[in-house]
Amino acid sequence: MGSSIRKKETMTNTDSTTNKRGRGALRKEITEHGVSMYVRRGCRCDICRSARYQQQKSYRKRSDEVKLRLDPTPLLQRLEATGDLAEIHRNKRQQWLKNGIDVYWADYWCIKFGYHPSEIFGAAFYQLTNEEEAA
Repeated sequence: MGSSIRKKETMTNTDSTTNKRGRGALRKEITEHGVSMYVRRGCRCDICRSARYQQQKSYRKRSDEVKLRLDPTPLLQRLEATGDLAEIHRNKRQQWLKNGIDVYWADYWCIKFGYHPSEIFGAAFYQLTNEEEAA
């Protein structure tokens, strides 16, 4: 009962794989795990996932590290008066009321709704941005 059906070989998380591209696939040795293996070969071993996480982490700016915070009350009051408050999720509003709003996000949200940040926050906006330039 010799069957001529071959099992489909797929890429695994081991050190050697068969990269199937047509007939007669050649075995390729994978020697270095890391970001390139994660991206190019789809390797999801612990080493490759950890390397990818560290790479992405280096590009992210954590919002909790930012010390430049404004009181969000003037922005929230203006949006409530114009009826645009519903466009900001309630969890985000509660987070702002608890921790303050980051200067950069304040700039983003003001511009999104057609206001200049100094129009909403006044001199406090410029004071915080000048403090950052001095640091």
